[in-house]
Amino acid sequence: MKIKTTGMAEHEVMVDVSKVLKALKIQLRFADRFGADYDLTTHNGIKGIYKIEDVSHHGSPIWEYTLITDKESDIKAFECIGYLLDHLKTEANGND
Repeated sequence: MKIKTTGMAEHEVMVDVSKVLKALKIQLRFADRFGADYDLTTHNGIKGIYKIEDVSHHGSPIWEYTLITDKESDIKAFECIGYLLDHLKTEANGND
């Protein structure tokens, strides 16, 4: 015999805002799946979000730029997340 029941429960959950923003950046493709940030820059005249890697194996760095997106809406969202992270860091340090 099966009985169906309905109930309500209230839970309080604490989340680390920086981890939430990191997950959001990964979901929006503003960081790789391991959480490594991408950069907003201009390369070869194209403003966009890039993955920038040092591909040299020794000596002076050799930078390789991989364009993730150059859509203006993505760039604005990327900047907004950056502002939020900066704000959180400032508040955490007690600076207003």
